[in-house]
Amino acid sequence: MVSQNSLLLPVTELKGIGSALGKHLCIAGLKTVSDMIWFIPRYYDDVRHVRIIDESLHHSVGNRVTISGFVQQCRYYRRGRSRWLDIRISRNKADNEPLLVVRWFYAYPTMEQRFPQNSEVILSGILRHRASLFEMGNPDIISIIKDGESLQNELNPIITRYPKVIGVPALKLRKACHAALELGVENIQDGIPSAAQQTKDWISIRDAIMALHHPSASLTMHEVDLLNQKTSVWHQRLVYDEMFFLSMAVEKRRQEYRQGTSVSCTIPNALIETLEDLFGFVFTSDQINAINEITTNITKGIPMNRLLQGDVGSGKTAVSFAAIYQVFVSKKQSAFMVPTTVLAQQHYDVMKKWGDKLGMKVELLTSFVSASQRRLLLTFLKNGAIDLLIGTQSLLSDEVMFSDLGLVVIDEQHCFGVEQRSKIRRYNKQTVPHLLVMTATPIPRTLALTIHGDLDLTVIQHLPQGRIPIETVVLYGKQGRNKAYKDVAKKIQKHEGVFVICPLIDKDEDRKKQYADVVSITDELKQKNVSANIGCLHGKLSWEERLCLMKQFATGELDVLVSTTVVEIGIDIPRATMMVIENADHFGLSQLHQLRGRIGRSNKASECVLLTNRQKTDEGTQRLSVMAQKNNDGFTIAEEDLRIRGHGELFGIKQAGLPSLRFGMLPRDLTLFIQAKQTAQSIIHNDPTLMLEEHRIMKTQLDSRVDLDRMYHLEGG
Repeated sequence: MVSQNSLLLPVTELKGIGSALGKHLCIAGLKTVSDMIWFIPRYYDDVRHVRIIDESLHHSVGNRVTISGFVQQCRYYRRGRSRWLDIRISRNKADNEPLLVVRWFYAYPTMEQRFPQNSEVILSGILRHRASLFEMGNPDIISIIKDGESLQNELNPIITRYPKVIGVPALKLRKACHAALELGVENIQDGIPSAAQQTKDWISIRDAIMALHHPSASLTMHEVDLLNQKTSVWHQRLVYDEMFFLSMAVEKRRQEYRQGTSVSCTIPNALIETLEDLFGFVFTSDQINAINEITTNITKGIPMNRLLQGDVGSGKTAVSFAAIYQVFVSKKQSAFMVPTTVLAQQHYDVMKKWGDKLGMKVELLTSFVSASQRRLLLTFLKNGAIDLLIGTQSLLSDEVMFSDLGLVVIDEQHCFGVEQRSKIRRYNKQTVPHLLVMTATPIPRTLALTIHGDLDLTVIQHLPQGRIPIETVVLYGKQGRNKAYKDVAKKIQKHEGVFVICPLIDKDEDRKKQYADVVSITDELKQKNVSANIGCLHGKLSWEERLCLMKQFATGELDVLVSTTVVEIGIDIPRATMMVIENADHFGLSQLHQLRGRIGRSNKASECVLLTNRQKTDEGTQRLSVMAQKNNDGFTIAEEDLRIRGHGELFGIKQAGLPSLRFGMLPRDLTLFIQAKQTAQSIIHNDPTLMLEEHRIMKTQLDSRVDLDRMYHLEGG
């Protein structure tokens, strides 16, 4: 048996892989024999159904077919830098006229010798037709037979197609993967306990890998279809394996975190009544339930680790302040971290007023605070003179030291990675601060429990009573756009605020002029509404400029604010009653729902207009009808967006801090994920430190195979 270290050998140790090809493989992340073994084919071509060349093939033009014929003529051509092999193939040896022309580009001279005249060939490729001949370019060679002798029969009749690696020919890549299997697959260890495998009746991980790289020629057409859908039993085995170890890592981290000691907060007398007087409104039953769940956590000595999920305008900020107030009464400090300076300023303006009434010292820290102010603020913070510090990622600086931090609140948590969650909790040496992360991105509950496995979940399902639902309409083409901007003019006359959202900042970003940009739309609106004040907001402006524009819009100095999606998160301007979204089919449903949440924040009727240049029957515009039909139910919209686009597209994996799955896909594999999670929870519950002999290999595999930081994209947050 080859040593276990064979898995760690560089790819250049594989036959046929020199330094040049090895460099291209390394760039693609394929550095070792192990990497090549886990590099699973992307799809499979079934070439077992061989057809003889004849006129009936006209029905197959444009498709991949496997055909047989006889070589009539084979010639090698070279003109300048171009070189190719041209083969004329007929139906049988007696035919004088060829029916098929096959060309291999970038051919080499000796390749001509592989195709003797009158030899029978079986080829698989995309069929084209030009003039009176069929054509194929660079087909796969299934077999070459001359006088009954097989000259070549290299390929499995089910051809594996691997993901493209720039600079590495497909055949070389296939052979490298197969060479890696021969060298190291026997050393792949199966870390899932045998008891768990028997419950699911799983095959071994080794057999699954082999079956995917070397599919059996006896597979049925249905089984090949399952391979291409990535739902075969062998794919499911890899998915379960991946999700099991991810779940184990998350559960282990969760267990370790809960072993820490945290502050046990005091529940103030008349907590709900005090806060309702402070806010000037009565809590909903969902909000009270959320406060109670948080209170139950922070009154214990075990660190809270909770996700508060609520739709736009559901009152998450008020609920989080209830936790901050309890920590304040317990004479501890709180940190409140948000993704943008504008949002930090907005939270500060609101919470400063609340804090002043309670005797709470509230301060703001961003990267734009002057050096002298920063030094003074940090001194006060370290001495315990600040009760609540609000800020952006500036709070993660090593200079920021709390006296006694009891609670960390992270708003719009999908903008941060797990690493940042952990880093902001480093301040206390003896105790671990409670953690409350919040998101307005509506995530289906089952999916939320899956992807946020290290967090307890609280959901504010319903909006406060009295909110007028936002009317959402989809308008098409030039006629629809003209109608929308006539309505904008009417809103301006009523002195109500209007958002106009565009995908791009200026024309330079779109050479084909397919999408609207804020600069052009601003100029257009100024020409049509001469007496109106139009603002232009985008990410290239400084935060001071953005903040100034937002304040002008909030106070009514600006009638219309034309913006990119920088206003997607946390902007609260009650006077805004209309939003027009240009090229709405460019955005996902959940993002549209977030943008729409910038209006409808008062007792006035609000309208969201989704503009598209596509036809009503297009798939992209059919998605938009969900916004109008489902109206303001963010969770229902999220379910639909998840069904249409999957979790990677829906949330933007890197930004959302979701696991970057290699084999699994949500929601397709949600059932497998839940099964793996349940098994992992059971194992961690019975053996938290994985010290039992039956878990020895699993622990080794967990340490070596699962890099949780990489899976959650922690290097970039």
